[in-house]
Amino acid sequence: MHKFAEKITTKYSLTTMTLRLYFFWMVIFAVERSLFYLMNWTELAPVPFSEIIFSYFKSWKLDTSTAGYLIAFPLVLNLLGTLFPISQLVKSINLIFTTFFLVVLSFIISSEIAVYEVWQTKLSFNVLRYLKEPALVMDVTSPGITLQTTLLSIVQVFIGLLLYLRFIHHQKIQLTHQPILAIPQFVILTLALVWGIRGGLFQMTPITQSVVIFSRHDIINWGTINSHWNLIQSIENNARNGEENTMIYMPKAEAEQYLEAFLKPEQQDSSFNILTQKRPNILIFLLEGFTSDVVESLGGYPGATPFMETLMDGGYTFTQCISSATRTEQGLTCVYGGYPAQPRTAIVGQLSKHKNTPSITEELQKEGYWTSFHYGGELSYINMKAWLYTKKLDLIIDETFWDLPEKKGGLGYHEETVFPQLLDDLNKAPKPFCSGILTTATHDPFDHPKIKTFKVGKVMNHLLDAAYYTDHHLKEFFQAAQQTDWYKNTLFVFVADHARKSPRQWPRDCYESRLIPLFFFGDVIKEKYRGIRDERMVSQIDIAASLFHLMEIPTTRYPWSKNLFNHQMPEYAYSSSFENIIWASPEKYVVYDIDKNVPVPHLSGAYSKQEINLVKGYTQLLMEDFFEK
Repeated sequence: MHKFAEKITTKYSLTTMTLRLYFFWMVIFAVERSLFYLMNWTELAPVPFSEIIFSYFKSWKLDTSTAGYLIAFPLVLNLLGTLFPISQLVKSINLIFTTFFLVVLSFIISSEIAVYEVWQTKLSFNVLRYLKEPALVMDVTSPGITLQTTLLSIVQVFIGLLLYLRFIHHQKIQLTHQPILAIPQFVILTLALVWGIRGGLFQMTPITQSVVIFSRHDIINWGTINSHWNLIQSIENNARNGEENTMIYMPKAEAEQYLEAFLKPEQQDSSFNILTQKRPNILIFLLEGFTSDVVESLGGYPGATPFMETLMDGGYTFTQCISSATRTEQGLTCVYGGYPAQPRTAIVGQLSKHKNTPSITEELQKEGYWTSFHYGGELSYINMKAWLYTKKLDLIIDETFWDLPEKKGGLGYHEETVFPQLLDDLNKAPKPFCSGILTTATHDPFDHPKIKTFKVGKVMNHLLDAAYYTDHHLKEFFQAAQQTDWYKNTLFVFVADHARKSPRQWPRDCYESRLIPLFFFGDVIKEKYRGIRDERMVSQIDIAASLFHLMEIPTTRYPWSKNLFNHQMPEYAYSSSFENIIWASPEKYVVYDIDKNVPVPHLSGAYSKQEINLVKGYTQLLMEDFFEK
C-alpha cells in the first residue's frame, strides 16, 4: 500500500507549480466575472452574446497583472521549498496566504456588485470614502443586498478553497527538490511576473484599463476590467494626488483666456425679472436622485410625477438642466453654494474648506431671512450637517428629530413624515424665510410605503414608484400650504441634487444620463412668465446667481454661477464624475477621461477642440480654486 501511494504522489517543478497557481487565479477571476454578469443580467439584454464571451478573453492582460502580484510571494516560498527540505511548511504557509486573499478578494467583488447596483460604478477610492461611516452605509443598503454580499463572499471562498485544495494543496502534490535547476527557473519566472504585472518588459508606461476596454456597453467594460487591479490603482492614484491640484493641462493664463473668450457675456444686458417682489419667501425642494426620466414633459416616463407636471405648467421650467453633481453632498454645494462638483472629491467632506465655501443662506440672513433645512435621513453623512452648521442656519432637522421607528426606512424618514413637519415649521417661522428640504424616497433601498407600482416592460421599477410617492405627498403638502398666509409670497424652487440610474439604462455620463428637472413656481412669478419652457442649456449651480439677480443682491461670492434670466449669458454646463469631466453647450457635448487624458467617443456627442480646451481649462481653474479654499 505504501509503494502504491508513492507512485501516485506527483512531484512538480517550480515552474509547473507557478503555472498551476497562475491558472488557479485566472479561474477565480473568471468566476468573479461570471457572478458580476449574473447579478446584473438585466443590463446584458442589449449586449450581443459574443461580446460577453469575448470579455473573458479580452480581460486576460489585467487578470494576468493581478495574478502576478498574488503569485510573487508564493513563488519566493516555493523557491525555498525546492532548495531546502521544508516543502510541507511552504505548503502550509501558502494555504494561509491564499485563504486570506480569497476572503479579501471575494469581499471586494461582492461589495462591488452591491455598489454597482446603486451607483453604476466599480469599487474605487471614492466609494471607499463612504465606508468611513459603515453604519450609514448599512442604513442605505437594503437587507437583501447585505445578505447577497455575504452569501456571494461565502460562495466565492468555498469555490476558491475547493479548487486550491484539489489542484495545488493536495497531499499527493509535492514540490521537486532540485536546487540546481531552481535558481534559473526562479529568474525566468520573476521576469515573467514583471512582464505580466507591467503588461510587458520594455514599454514606457505600465498597463492600464484601456487595454481591456472594447465595448460600447458599460456593463461589459466594467466586467472586463479586473476589480482588484482597478481598486488598487484607484487608491494609488488618490494617494499620489494628495493635497495639490494634479489636473493641470495648460498654463493658468491660457486656461483663463479660453474661459474668458467663451464665458464673458456681451455688454448689452438682457436680464429680465420674473418676480413680482424683491424679497419673497424661498422654499427649495432638493429632489433626491431625480432624473428627467421620471418627468413626462421632460421626455420621461408617463404618469410618474403628475402633480409636478401641473406645477411646471404654471411655473418657469428649464428643460435642459445638466446635473453638475453625482452625489448628494456635491449637489448640496452646487445648489446652495453655486459651486461646481469637483471630480473625485467633494468640498463638503473637507471640514477645513467649509467656511470658505459660500451659501445663499449667508447672503439672505444679512437681508433678514430666517433659514432652515429639513431632511429625513442623517445629515452627518459625509459632513453635510457640519457644512450646514457652518452656515449658521436657524433650524436644521434630520432623522434625529423623530422617534418613530415604525415609520423609519433604511435611509431615514420619508416624505409622509418630513413634509408635515416642514409645513408646521414654516407656519411658525419668521418671514421672510429661506428653507430647503432634501427628499429621501427616490434613494435606495426604496422602502417607502407603496402607493402605485410601475413596470418597465415586465420588470417592476422602484425609482418610478418612489417618484410617484414623492409627487403624491408633494401634492398633499401644497394643498395644505395654499391655506397659509405665507404661500402667496413664496417662490418654490425644484431641482434634483444629482441624476441617477434610470429605467432607460443610459450609459453613465452620456448627455441623457445627466439631465435633471429645474423649475420655479409660485404666485410671486409674473403672469407672463408662467408656463414658460426655457430650452437653454443650464446647470443647477446657476440657481444661486439667478436668485440674487432677481432679488438685486450682489453675486461676487458666486463667480461660478450665472444668471439664468439673462439671455446674453452663454449657454453651457459643467459636470464631473469619478472618471470623467464633462462640458455641455448647445449641440456640443464632450466627456473627457481624466486618467487617459482623451475624450470618450461613445459617451460624447459632437464636439470640437474648443470644447476640449474649455473642459480642461475649467477643471484646472476649478481645482486650483478648490485647493486654495
